[in-house]
Amino acid sequence: MRHQIALGAGLAAGVTALALVAVPQVAGAVGSFGSAAGAAVCAATGSTCPVATPGTGYAGGMGTGMRGRWADQDSTSSPGMMGRGGPGGPGMMTGTAAGTTLGTGTLTAAQRTTVAAMAEEDKLAHDVYTALAARYPSDPRFARIASSETQHLTALRQVMTAYGITDPTAGLADGTFATASVQQLYDDLLAKATTLDAALAVGRAIETQDIADLGAAMAAVTTADDVDLVYSHLQMASQMHLRAFGG
Repeated sequence: MRHQIALGAGLAAGVTALALVAVPQVAGAVGSFGSAAGAAVCAATGSTCPVATPGTGYAGGMGTGMRGRWADQDSTSSPGMMGRGGPGGPGMMTGTAAGTTLGTGTLTAAQRTTVAAMAEEDKLAHDVYTALAARYPSDPRFARIASSETQHLTALRQVMTAYGITDPTAGLADGTFATASVQQLYDDLLAKATTLDAALAVGRAIETQDIADLGAAMAAVTTADDVDLVYSHLQMASQMHLRAFGG
């Protein structure tokens, strides 16, 4: 199934929707945090989560391993995801959800494909924002959110490693993708970002689609709480990115 990115009012009227990476739809539904202990409460209240045994829990550490503290850099006014938080305020959470260990669940073939697809989607976001940061250096949002997408891709790569999933983004330079449709989308998005307003609309379109795709991915995961928790954190980050881009 192909999802569509609607490029929004910031672009010229009549621009056609662009197809984003496919995310398989699989029967089953769970809450945003599955059954990971305490995670939903922590996310809703901003309180401190129980801390798992060092080295075993999912704590964010995007770029420094799946523990430590998140530093999701979204905008000058948005909070970070966890721990240190971004430049605008404290993080939403500290520590990690107790009992959540990477690689201990079970994923179907379709769910494994979805993890790889979400990695390509995060690489797409990172690479587009990196290019737009160079194109519009006066607006710091692109560089900050590109850095955040690097952390998100690291988290998904750790999931892929834990579950033995082939990483479709491995070794590829910025702007280069293994899937032809994703490559075309990257080229199309940059072609549309001819003004700063249009570039911000591209950012909103990417984050809106990412939120929807992560929601579909979470609904499909019923036997891997660790993956569900990763998806949940990434979706919260995308919601902050969307707000940072004016959505």
